Amino acid sequence: STALDLGPAASGIAGLGLLVAYQVFLCMGGEEFILHAPRVGLFSANREGVLGSLGFLGLHWLSVSLGALIRPSSAWHTAGFLLLAAAVASACTGLCEGLGLRTSRRMCNLPYVSFSISVNAFVFLCANLLTGFANLTLRPLLVPFGPAVLAMGLYSLGWSVPSAYLRSRGAVLKFW
Repeated sequence: STALDLGPAASGIAGLGLLVAYQVFLCMGGEEFILHAPRVGLFSANREGVLGSLGFLGLHWLSVSLGALIRPSSAWHTAGFLLLAAAVASACTGLCEGLGLRTSRRMCNLPYVSFSISVNAFVFLCANLLTGFANLTLRPLLVPFGPAVLAMGLYSLGWSVPSAYLRSRGAVLKFW
C-alpha cells in the first residue's frame, strides 16, 4: 500500500514509531516552527503540509495494520476488536491531552491521529452494524427499486438527523 510495501505487523510498528518520533520532534521545537516560523522559502511556506504528512503516513500505516487484523475474522471478533481499538485510541487521546498535547489537525500530531482512529473505528463499527441489520431484515437483492430507495433514504436520515439536531442545539461537531 506504500512504496515500502510493509506487512501488517511491520506497518503497525512503523506507524507507531513514526508517530512517536514525530511527536517528539513537535515537542522539541517542531510545533513552534510549524505554527509561528516566518514563511521565507518553499519548505517553510508549506511546512504544515510537508511535516504533517509524517503524521498522515503514520495514520495510514496504523490503519493498514488494523485493517489486516480484522479482515479474516468473524463479525463478532471484528466488532469486539473495533470497540477495543476505539477504546485504546480514545485512552491514548486522553493521555496525550492530560500531558498537555493539544489535538491538532494542522500538524497531524499523535493526539489527532489517536482521536481519528477512536472516532473512525466507532463510526465504522456502527455503520457496519446498521448495514448488517439492513441486510438481514431487508434481503437487499430481492427488494424492488422503490422500497430500496426508501431504505437508503431512511439509512441516510439515521445519520444526518442526529447531526442536524445536535448542530441546531449549538453542539460543535468538529474540534479544529
